[in-house]
Amino acid sequence: MTRRLLAAAGALLAAAHPAVAAASTPRVTTVARGLEVPWEIAFLPDGRALVTERPGRVRMLTRAGHLRRAAVARIAVAPVGEGGLLGLAVDPAFRRNRFVYLYYTTYTGMRLERRRLVHGKLVRDQGLIRGIAAGTVHDSGRIAFGPRRRLYISTGDAGRGELAQDPTSLNGKFLVLTTRQYHGRRLADPTVYSTGHRNSQGFAWQPGTGRMYATEHGPTGFDGPEGWDEVNLIRRGGNYGWPSSSVPRSRRRSSPPYGCIPSRSHRPAPPSFADPARLGPATSSSRACAAGSCGGSSCAATR
Repeated sequence: MTRRLLAAAGALLAAAHPAVAAASTPRVTTVARGLEVPWEIAFLPDGRALVTERPGRVRMLTRAGHLRRAAVARIAVAPVGEGGLLGLAVDPAFRRNRFVYLYYTTYTGMRLERRRLVHGKLVRDQGLIRGIAAGTVHDSGRIAFGPRRRLYISTGDAGRGELAQDPTSLNGKFLVLTTRQYHGRRLADPTVYSTGHRNSQGFAWQPGTGRMYATEHGPTGFDGPEGWDEVNLIRRGGNYGWPSSSVPRSRRRSSPPYGCIPSRSHRPAPPSFADPARLGPATSSSRACAAGSCGGSSCAATR
């Protein structure tokens, strides 16, 4: 599936920038094998990378791309359905504080916690968010640092669509923590950035504009018309309609999707923006995304 997603990303780039695509066709390289449901990869300043495995392990890739046998952390997760160890993000000031952030499911709910990399091991430092319901489906789970060094968290509806519109619930939302909050010594009260999300598992910011785009897993039959995923332009305070509406129906009083993907068997990969120096200025007519991620039992990369 990873190869199909990468191929689709290459096709998008080719359509948006045929000259660039002709000069540099993406090449897929297998970096590591033997992983068990790898979910996230994040690079350290020295070129090494941390990879989460959904059953609850964090693995290290060396600068040469070799997978170390021993895990750098083992997390007590609830690896049920789509749950387990999911998102990972490296602190913008990692060289100074050695902080790494993990997002995962437990039998009592989702957890966001801060760890510190000490002598090759991720040591628990502080829990940051609780009160997010976990489910066997729709746990979202991506975390990433955005503008002004704020930490963004995507939360799913946990299979309970009504939570996405519930102002008292943190589910079905994009949440944000400030530097003071994620560096703090107590549980944080996150800001709700947007609402009405079903199961967003990827987001990125467009170079030059700072616009935030996110992929959204659409209904799969049991909770709505099957086959419509979304790419959304995420705006602060936006309501993206779930579960009261879904693509292709119009969305009254909600933020429209930037694009729809009529896919029944393959889900959109987390977006990442290609090098703007190679693709040209970011304009309304040049919003190409490139995909590269872990999946199945290996990690793949594009060049």
